[in-house]
This record gives sequence, C-alpha cells and structure tokens, in this order.
Amino acid sequence: MKTKALEDESNNTRSTTVYYDEKQLVSYYTTSTSIIEVKTAYDRKIFNGLRSLPEDNNQSIVLPAVEISWFGVAKNYQAKHIGASMILDIFRTVIKMRHVFNIGLIGIVVSSLPDALEFYTHYNFRYLHYNYDEQAMMIPETYPLFVDIDSIVEIVGYLD
Repeated sequence: MKTKALEDESNNTRSTTVYYDEKQLVSYYTTSTSIIEVKTAYDRKIFNGLRSLPEDNNQSIVLPAVEISWFGVAKNYQAKHIGASMILDIFRTVIKMRHVFNIGLIGIVVSSLPDALEFYTHYNFRYLHYNYDEQAMMIPETYPLFVDIDSIVEIVGYLD
C-alpha cells in the first residue's frame, strides 16, 4: 500500500493523509476526485430527492464527487474514535472544496467492506445503485456508498 500511495501522490491522482504516534502508523486515508454514476432506478429516486435530474430515464448521469479510496486504523487504535476524527477531517475538507473554493460536487463516495458498513452509515452514507438490505441474495465484496454535501454540512455543523 505504501508504494501505491507514493506512486499516486507523485502522479497527482490521489492524496494520502497519514497519522503516526511516536512509534508507529496509527491510521491513514486516501482521497481523490471521482464521479457518482446515477444508473439505476434506485439511484434516480435518491438523487431526484437531492437535486432535480434530467427526465431521460435511459441516460446515465454522472455527478462530481470525492472518493475515499483507502481508510484504515491500526487494530490496536480501533474503538478510540480515531476513525471518527478522520471522517470528520475529510468532511471538513470537502466543505472547504465546495463552499470556500467553489468546486462543484455532490458528496463523497466510498466502496465499503462489509465490516465497515456500520461505521459509514453512522455518518449518513447510503447505498448506491441498490438497497442491499432489501436485496438479500445480493452480497457484494464491497458496498458502494455515498453521503451528500448537505448531510456533510449538517453533521459538521452539529459537531462544531
């Protein structure tokens, strides 16, 4: 992962933030610009609730977003609210991108491992493409999730 993160940094394709204590790696996250593709009826229902979309139901729609590519906390540092601090750091950065630097984006997208679903949904991330809770036979390796910019602003405003 270290080699990939360094390569992505030097190519300006992703940015990795790393947290250390005096002796070891504590946590890290990697972000980049990305897109959210609105491609299913489930997506249209969600995004029509957030923004008005074009009427053409057969056309895929692409919306700008920030992607969390990697997000991890060392085992011996888990359950100490470090992940919460990291996600709020990402949220604050995204708010600055949108409202200070005037960069258009709909929110944040992440591909969540099953064990991380509860963490992300705690911060208002929702499924993309399908409601996997209602699709009992559909168990993907990772779950596409997103949180919209309005929810991000609300969460940070509540905590600050």
